[in-house]
Amino acid sequence: MQSSIILRHYNIATRIGSVVGVILALMLVLAFVEMRGLDSIRKSLDEIVGQHDKRLQTAQELRFQARHAAVVVRNVLLVSNRKAKDEEVARFEEAATQYNAMLRDLKSQQGLSDEERVILGSISRCSDITFNLWRTITDVDRGISLEDAMQILQAEVRNHQWGLLGDLDQLVQLEKQRAAESMQDALQNHARIKSIMIMINVLAIGAGLFFMAAITASIVGPLSEISRKVDKIAGGDFSTRIDLNQDDEIGQLAGHINRMVEKLDANEDELEEYRYHLEELIELRTGEINEQRERFVSVLIHDLKGPLVPIIGFSKLLMKHENLAPEKIALYAGEIHASTIKFSQVIDQTTRYLKEKRMALSFDKEPFDVKELLHSVAKSTLPALKADRISLKLNGKDVGEYEKNGQPVMFLGDVGKFRTLVENLLGNASKYATSRIEVELASNDQQLQLVVDDDGAGVAEPFRKKIFQEYYQVPGSKDGTGVGLYSVKRTVDHYQGTIIVQTSPFGGARFMVTLPLE
Repeated sequence: MQSSIILRHYNIATRIGSVVGVILALMLVLAFVEMRGLDSIRKSLDEIVGQHDKRLQTAQELRFQARHAAVVVRNVLLVSNRKAKDEEVARFEEAATQYNAMLRDLKSQQGLSDEERVILGSISRCSDITFNLWRTITDVDRGISLEDAMQILQAEVRNHQWGLLGDLDQLVQLEKQRAAESMQDALQNHARIKSIMIMINVLAIGAGLFFMAAITASIVGPLSEISRKVDKIAGGDFSTRIDLNQDDEIGQLAGHINRMVEKLDANEDELEEYRYHLEELIELRTGEINEQRERFVSVLIHDLKGPLVPIIGFSKLLMKHENLAPEKIALYAGEIHASTIKFSQVIDQTTRYLKEKRMALSFDKEPFDVKELLHSVAKSTLPALKADRISLKLNGKDVGEYEKNGQPVMFLGDVGKFRTLVENLLGNASKYATSRIEVELASNDQQLQLVVDDDGAGVAEPFRKKIFQEYYQVPGSKDGTGVGLYSVKRTVDHYQGTIIVQTSPFGGARFMVTLPLE
């Protein structure tokens, strides 16, 4: 672990850079060795294909030309026509010329072994004797008889001819042996290079693992010490200090933690006092929350009992009287259905309120078109309003015509909460309106204004501020939970706007929301 202690005096970036440098160097060495090995193998293959293969082909061609010349000599002796003899003699001279050219080429090649030179010397001597005898036999002008030619062929030529062909066969076999030996050398060279490459790879992996282990120890060891000391600090022991003699980032982290613990230790009394006041505030807030919960439950029970009473009453009548007239049954069933709808609405309003309350502290911030949002909410509200024969106008236009003209009205805020604000205002107006609701949307460079008018009963002056309190309901108001307008007020306050309740020009209520534009 001496190496990890030494590495602690260098920053982490330097350590990682060192390991990367070593690995790159090993990769370069490995690439160099591989290139040299491949070059060696290539040279061996070149020697096999370039030298020995060429010699082998030349030796085989020499053997063929010698045999070809012997056949031509026989042809000269067998034909009797002078013209045919001349043609065969010409073929013999052509074969002899090619033979001598190939023999000279073979003798002039580099890298011939002593054994190859001895065989080539013997072939050269036998070739001179044999070809000279063949020329004597084929010399037409000398007029040698067939019997004399056959005697020379049997006595002299055959001995030298078989010696020549034997030397050529020996040369061919030798070149085959040399080619096989070169191939074996190449395979051995390949195996040696492969072993060297495997050793270098093993060494590279070992060196990489060593440096990785050293760096890991230089980082993980101090971090484990810091973790152990931080656990003590988290347990409340503010006298704990981290002692690390390092100049890297981990040493800096240990110094920051020590200074933080010193401040925590110095401010422990102050924290204790804050804790005491916090407990008091928690108790106070808990009491307020319990009180709000009790009020909410009380209002909810009251709102749920309202539709349950007619449901129970009319269902008892239906069960008690078996022979009711069809119109009575339809009437009672209609009342039960209407009460069930009210019951469902109370549950939906309560669910929506609880969901909004959970998300109350979270306001997104994105640009959206208020005009498009208003049109969307109005379209979803319109069927219920038509069923109650209540008209809805947006800036003096029908809902279907509203979005066709004009520029968008952009606002930067939470589109979900703004939609809830519009839904609550329209829902409140549709609850009390008798025949008409009108909405006006306007904006300039400084602010945005949304006005909702209805022709309902309106809101009396003493209640115009109280209706925004949580769970509050105006005496004699229609069914509700008392949380819709509270939600509207909370959203308006978040954007530092205002909401005012006035008397509508139609005799009902006017809600005017004004929000500043950022």
